[in-house]
Amino acid sequence: MTRIITPIQKKRAQLEVLEVLLDKISDMEESNQKDYRVIGKTDEQATDWRTGELLWEDDEHTIPKMKDEWGSVDIPEEEMTVERLAKKDALTWARAILEKLV
Repeated sequence: MTRIITPIQKKRAQLEVLEVLLDKISDMEESNQKDYRVIGKTDEQATDWRTGELLWEDDEHTIPKMKDEWGSVDIPEEEMTVERLAKKDALTWARAILEKLV
């Protein structure tokens, strides 16, 4: 018994593969253009990670040290390293090639 793959089945499988590859490129672009860093302070006082004691900005213990708030921020192109810029160009190139196949 021979199995015949129809042209429609073949195109559907090709599009599925291209969709997965384009999704992966999108994920790589996002991680390349974002950085995880301190974006501000919370309203909660920081504690020493070893002892759990409250931390202070001054020696008299009058100004509390607040916890850092972390988040993802976009990296401006002028702040990107050469490696990140090269990766951005490579991802743009790969996306263009895959989109031509669609």
